[in-house]
Amino acid sequence: MSRIHWTVGAVVASILFVVLAAPRWHQRRMAASPAARSVQVPSGGVALPMESFGGRPVVALKIGERGPYRFILDTGAHVSVVDTSLARELSLPLAPGVRAGAVGEGKAADIVWLENLRLGGLTASGVIAAALPLQALFQTAREAPRGVLSASTFSGQLLTFDYARRTITIRPGELPTPDSTEVFAYGATEPLPSLPVRVAGFATRVHLDTGSADGLTLPRRWLDELPLATAPIVVGKRRTPGHEPTTVERAEVDGRLQIGRFTLDSTAVLFGDIQAGNLEPTGSLGGDVLRSFVVTLDAANRRIRLAR
Repeated sequence: MSRIHWTVGAVVASILFVVLAAPRWHQRRMAASPAARSVQVPSGGVALPMESFGGRPVVALKIGERGPYRFILDTGAHVSVVDTSLARELSLPLAPGVRAGAVGEGKAADIVWLENLRLGGLTASGVIAAALPLQALFQTAREAPRGVLSASTFSGQLLTFDYARRTITIRPGELPTPDSTEVFAYGATEPLPSLPVRVAGFATRVHLDTGSADGLTLPRRWLDELPLATAPIVVGKRRTPGHEPTTVERAEVDGRLQIGRFTLDSTAVLFGDIQAGNLEPTGSLGGDVLRSFVVTLDAANRRIRLAR
């Protein structure tokens, strides 16, 4: 059945921040991943129930004393997002000294300030977020989340998605030195966490994207480069701000899909051009593959660990 494939990260990646007179700590971070001003977490960390929205991990959080509200916890979003209706409901103030450039079709997003977020025993202070009409993206689904929480919010902590146990943990610590088998590094200039993958012997990198329910997605140009075991079939459309909808096709690859020492159970790949702003289309690894792993992100040291 044809369907709309969407990833929140591709939507919010279109947001260009312009720093006007932000505090010094913001000036260092706005070009990449805006972390919280401070994160206070118990020494033993916090364990949160992992809810789900269409295969995407969801956490319950409070904004100040209000809530809880359901937010997608997204490694593929470089900034957090609050639905415009919630921003109005809470009268969220604009972030001081920060505005957004155009976000598709010439429109600009308000950049709001979240003084305190609480997730269990964790408190994150000084979080910026874009106010966007998420309900249009979610197509007014029942129990739709009210926002998207970027994983970069917790830079300096270990963030673990345990899909099998349906638990998310946030705790102090750091991952060991990358070994390219279970622990992987990503570059200082990469705006989002990424992983190396081998597809039928061909090497590439894709974003770690918990905000996508799909499996492995590659740009369409790979259709002409990879050996295919089945003919591509159209399975849906994908649209990001400022771009026409692009066709998404699915095909079985004639070869193995590998990440470090791990061989994926399926050889199915989606092919579709995920564009954000004027950036080149990129690939992503979403929930349909990640649900077979325990995934830990160490954003401060730019490392990812996979475990079965």
